[in-house]
Amino acid sequence: MNRGLRRSLSLLAAALSVLVMLPPLPVCAQEAERYIAVIDAGSSGSRIHLYARRSSQGEAQVREVFSERSGEALSSFDTAPAEAGAKGLQPLLDRLVASLDQLAISRDQVHLHLLATAGMRRIEQRNPESAAAIYASARSTLAQTGMRIGRVETLSGQLEGAYGWVDVNYLNGSLNDSGASSVGVVEVGGASAQIAYRTHRPDAEGVTALSVNGRVHHVVSLSWLGLGQDEARRAMIQAAQGLPAPSVNPCYPNNASNAGGLTAFSSEPRADSVTNSHYSFRACSALYQAVIAPFRVGSAQSGEGVSRWVGVSSVFFALLDWQALANPEELSRNLRAQCEGVDAYGTQVTRFIKRDPANRFTQNACANGTYVHALLFSSEGLGLRPEQVQAASRLRGNTLSWTRGFALVPQ
Repeated sequence: MNRGLRRSLSLLAAALSVLVMLPPLPVCAQEAERYIAVIDAGSSGSRIHLYARRSSQGEAQVREVFSERSGEALSSFDTAPAEAGAKGLQPLLDRLVASLDQLAISRDQVHLHLLATAGMRRIEQRNPESAAAIYASARSTLAQTGMRIGRVETLSGQLEGAYGWVDVNYLNGSLNDSGASSVGVVEVGGASAQIAYRTHRPDAEGVTALSVNGRVHHVVSLSWLGLGQDEARRAMIQAAQGLPAPSVNPCYPNNASNAGGLTAFSSEPRADSVTNSHYSFRACSALYQAVIAPFRVGSAQSGEGVSRWVGVSSVFFALLDWQALANPEELSRNLRAQCEGVDAYGTQVTRFIKRDPANRFTQNACANGTYVHALLFSSEGLGLRPEQVQAASRLRGNTLSWTRGFALVPQ
């Protein structure tokens, strides 16, 4: 081999050794999974959700890893706020920690947020000192978890609705579309109700700007504290006290045979007999429309042209109970057919919805169904058409929760 050839081979070998030492180019920019736990402290109970969040090429994806729904409502500790952490949160946190251990996720990998909704909004209005003590107890308990503590506060109704909109449209596959395929959301909880929809008017009333996956969404989100299912029912019962016979509430079916032990409904602090009540769809709807009217709900979504609405939480359960999921127009028909008449509760209602007659949800089913109908379809409510509404509790195999929307939005 001549000297020139040997020199060329030596230079080639040196170049190859340098190339071998260089690190490989990344196939794509991918963020490691982050774990976000959110405690949804609602008016009817507390729930905890653990999400794994990953971004790939700038697009966030969130999957639920764990959830537990059996916690007590923080607002229920109004008279014993020092117990809120130990009794209201610790059982949920114990279940979360057990799941983390099982999944081999260390606690310091988890960003933990406590966000309360309408129940605590009520407490903050009525008794701010108690609310502050509840949160002090909660923070003390959270600090002992070894997790990274994030937001601990009461979430505004506007943000609750906006995060719910993100959740539904993310799971619906329409979050990143131009807007034509996005849906509006109607949520009815225990103490508040929300609607949310995308708008092209950033200066519209109730607009929240949310950035998800590098895109800003302008979402109209309106919340009414007092129009949750339980709060509206209490207001309806109070309004019915002015009827000539207060014990004959037209939102409760007759129960002459005392099925399930239902002899009274709670109007806090008194209880009124329902044995002689006679449900009337027309009279009950009028009571509920009177409850809704001061909130001026009817103007909430005018002029935006939202054609499809997803009803969640109590909207879903009312349509499920009254077998109107496939056709919401059946809601009023089935309420009239099953709730009206002598001894309707034991002979019709409990058989139709196939649930324990002693269950409080069964006992309030006629009232709750009528309220959802009034809120969605009446002139004092949103004035929607039944064909515009689809109720859901799950989309693409995932349980709906505004907490997923929170996990998607960078904090």
